[in-house]
Amino acid sequence: MKMRKIFIIAMLLGILTACENVPVGYLITDNAEFDPDFMTIDLDLDLREPYIDEVPNPEYEMYIGWGFTHDQLVSWGIMPTIEKEVAGEHYYRSIQKIPWVSYPLQGVDGTRPLFYRVIGATKVGGGDVTELLSKCSMRGDGAVEIEFENNITAGEYLLDIEVSNEGYAHELPNMLRVIVE
Repeated sequence: MKMRKIFIIAMLLGILTACENVPVGYLITDNAEFDPDFMTIDLDLDLREPYIDEVPNPEYEMYIGWGFTHDQLVSWGIMPTIEKEVAGEHYYRSIQKIPWVSYPLQGVDGTRPLFYRVIGATKVGGGDVTELLSKCSMRGDGAVEIEFENNITAGEYLLDIEVSNEGYAHELPNMLRVIVE
C-alpha cells in the first residue's frame, strides 16, 4: 500500500514536471522567396479610353501563309482585318481601382493557417516608406497588395515580411523589391 502511494506520487510529479509549453505544429521558412522577387508600380498611367481599331486578322494571315488566296478566304468569311477594342494599359485598372499585386510568397511550409504581414520597409533609392507601408498589405496566399490609389513616391523599397502560425513567427527581411516608377 505504501509502495502504491509512493508510485502514484512519483507519477504525478513526473507528469507535472514533464508538461511544458511546447509550441503546436511547425514553421519552415528557409526556402521562402518571391519569384520574381520584385513588383513594379507605375506612376505614369496610360489611361487612354477604349476605342475600336482595325487590326490585322491573324487567322487570315495564317491561311495566306498556307497558300490560300484572298478571294477564297473572303468567300469563307475570313477578312484581312478585324475590329478590336483597344484601351490604355491602365484604363480598366483605374476604373475598378484594382490594386497592384505581387506573386505569392513561395517556399513556406508549416501548420495551417499561415498568417502573413508586412512588418517594415527600407528605402533603396529615394521614396517615402511611411506612405508605402500605409497602403501595403498581404493576402492570405502570401501575395503583397498595394492600393491602386496611393501617393507613394518614386523609388525602390525592400519589404520585410513576417510569416506566423500558432506557436511560431519568422521575420524575413528584404524579401520583396517594390519599384515605383
